Amino acid sequence: MGNIISAAFLNAVSMFTKLTFIPSVPALATDMAGAILNGVLAQLGEIADYVLVLETEFQKNSQDIVGYLFLLPEPESLDTILSSLGVSF
Repeated sequence: MGNIISAAFLNAVSMFTKLTFIPSVPALATDMAGAILNGVLAQLGEIADYVLVLETEFQKNSQDIVGYLFLLPEPESLDTILSSLGVSF
């Protein structure tokens, strides 16, 4: 399921940015939010200062589930992605 969801999001971002994305193997973590973020940020801190976070909502019957996808591109790639979206920082 992680591969399908991550590929769908990469395809959507690719359509918006007109860029080609090649996915790596996705990771799944189940824990308290702080513990998950600490692990992700520690890993990311080795190569970059920024991450692209995509929030999504899944619905099943009347139950809503909110999820977050973390796109961890290399620093030069993040600049390219944000520039193609018209975002500068």
